[in-house]
Amino acid sequence: MIIWLASYPRSGNTFFRALLKHVYGIVVYEPYPSDPARAAPFKEIIGDGQLSLSLAEMGRRDDRYIVKTHDMPADDYPAIYLVRDGRDALLSHARFLLDYDQATANADQGILRQLIETPPFGGWSANVMAWTKRRASTVLVKFEELIAAPLQELRRAMSAIGYQPPEIRATDLPHFDDLHRKIPQFFRSGRVGAWRGELPYNLHALFWHRHGDAMRKIGYTDGALSAFDICQAEDSIVKPVHAGTTLTFGSSGNGTSALMNGWGTPEEWGTWSVAKQASLKFAIGSNQDFPLTADLKYRSFVPGADYSLRVACRATDLEVGSWSCTPARWHGAQRLALPENPLGPDGAIRLDFVISEPHSPAELGLGMDHRLLGVGIESLHFAD
Repeated sequence: MIIWLASYPRSGNTFFRALLKHVYGIVVYEPYPSDPARAAPFKEIIGDGQLSLSLAEMGRRDDRYIVKTHDMPADDYPAIYLVRDGRDALLSHARFLLDYDQATANADQGILRQLIETPPFGGWSANVMAWTKRRASTVLVKFEELIAAPLQELRRAMSAIGYQPPEIRATDLPHFDDLHRKIPQFFRSGRVGAWRGELPYNLHALFWHRHGDAMRKIGYTDGALSAFDICQAEDSIVKPVHAGTTLTFGSSGNGTSALMNGWGTPEEWGTWSVAKQASLKFAIGSNQDFPLTADLKYRSFVPGADYSLRVACRATDLEVGSWSCTPARWHGAQRLALPENPLGPDGAIRLDFVISEPHSPAELGLGMDHRLLGVGIESLHFAD
């Protein structure tokens, strides 16, 4: 049986793995390929977690296998989910990418904005909400509490997941400072609240625009920004739309700031949904008449005759459009009728796309892409 050790990157996953090895002698399996030279310093701390069995084989056996993942959930195996204040996680992720990927460092110094707007692994908030909302047994461990009381949090998580192997050593625990001295490039400071001195105000506003709902639901309200604060920040959200506006969602499009949780990284043509729900949020220009119609140009992932998708679009709790996608109708245009009622106090409207039965190419044997692809949005044109 598999037990997932899941998290968005830079949220304490490796530190938790170090505790598992030290206290229980458990080596967590690593499904991602690694550079042997880079992996060597970690073996003493977390062991050699390269997979000797396939995930399918692990799932069939009675033995317990703890497996690391940053991906969105796609099954009902139990999980320990590590979560960190999204601002600290994304700052740490940006520094990690700039240090470890020289091509990234040379090509784009705006990596933090990219991670806030179009992050990998579904995005911070989508990743958090997908794992914490699942029906399967999932234990939440906050990074901040793990750093403060590592042994207590480790024992609590293992007990809650129903796995209590004998402890081989519960003293001389690895501390973050010790790990920092051994591998300073990977284990930085483990500091809580680093965002206060490092996150520019406009990016802080952009972060709350994109990820504020998840932050509040998980309980990270320290330093929260209001809708008024966000609207005052320059260049923090997509400019207000009105009749005649067209938003495009390709990698160089003008609508990418409207993408909230549930979307993948924008591609040249547009952006795929990568969860069962994906959301857009944008402001409506003042003095705009209603109803306002929005013509959505889309495509869908329906790879064969036996596959179809049902897509419903909601503004708050009001359905403003729904349609079916089949191999014969895998792309097209859909009209959405936007009423005035769902507008928030900041003049913004949130559209939630609910997608039935999205699939990943990997699970269908069509490649290595593990994202749950559903609807791909290309553009949204507004008219009276």
